[in-house]
Amino acid sequence: MKPQTLALAVHFGEPIAQRSLRGGRFASLPLPGAVFTEVDFTDADFREADLREAVFDRCDLSRANFQGAQLRGATFHRCPGPNLQMTGAHLHKASVLECDWPGLRALEADLSLATLQASKLHGADLRQTRLDGVNWLSCDLSGASFQSAVVSYGIVSDCALAQVSWEGAQFKRFVFRNADLAGRSFAGQTLEQCQFMACDLRGADFSEASVGGCSFQGAALEGASFVRAKAQQALFPQAQGAGVRFAGADLSQGIFASAQLPGADFSGARLVQAFLGQAVLPRAKFVQADLTYADASQADLRGADFKDATVFRLRLHRADVREAALPAQSSALGDEPDQRAAEQWQPPPLV
Repeated sequence: MKPQTLALAVHFGEPIAQRSLRGGRFASLPLPGAVFTEVDFTDADFREADLREAVFDRCDLSRANFQGAQLRGATFHRCPGPNLQMTGAHLHKASVLECDWPGLRALEADLSLATLQASKLHGADLRQTRLDGVNWLSCDLSGASFQSAVVSYGIVSDCALAQVSWEGAQFKRFVFRNADLAGRSFAGQTLEQCQFMACDLRGADFSEASVGGCSFQGAALEGASFVRAKAQQALFPQAQGAGVRFAGADLSQGIFASAQLPGADFSGARLVQAFLGQAVLPRAKFVQADLTYADASQADLRGADFKDATVFRLRLHRADVREAALPAQSSALGDEPDQRAAEQWQPPPLV
């Protein structure tokens, strides 16, 4: 089919089905709203084409070239496309469903508000790509590169993330859900108010990263490093893992409620107004840490080391501090009898 014939058919709303358009030259062609079903577009050239709101259903896109194409709101369903070229393409609000696109090149593309579900994108090149509000759902992103990309307001849920490269990427209010990020490095990166929901972060490296306001609720953190991280108001409730390192980190107003972090190292950390209520922190190191106005009520601090720590107004109500090394001239607040009595109060039996 000639390009002009294709454009005319699309203009009059004719669906294109079960055709072979291998190697077709459709660059800069106006094809908005086109509907393609089971069309072979192997090696087709759609550079700078207008494909807004187009539908590609079970089409072969092997080695097709959509460089700079307008694909706003386009839908791709069950389309194989190894080595697909989408560099600089505009895919705002596009939907990619059950597609197999290994080796995808989408350098500097715009995928804002796109949804990619149950698709295989291993080895995809997404460097410097705009990824605002993208939903990655049950996708294979193994070996993909997000270097220097801006990743914000979206979610990656139940995705394969083996050997993904995040180097230089910036994250803002992004959600990682059920993600295996064990051993991954986010050292020195910015992750502003992101959430790591039920993620495996064992051995992950957040050293010197900016993770202020991030939530690590329920995350597995064994052996993870937050050394010198900027983690003001970060949330660690129900987080678990031994030997987590927070040395030199700024954890001001951080929340560690019911966290289980035995042997955690908070040496030199800033924990001003942090909440450690009911946290399990046996043998934790708070050497030279600043716990001014922190609250460790009902925390397990057995054997914790507070050598040279600042504990002014540190609240230790009902905390277990057996064998803990508190400063000799401690200004911490101990058990509070009136509150203990209130907590143990029981209403009188009904007559």
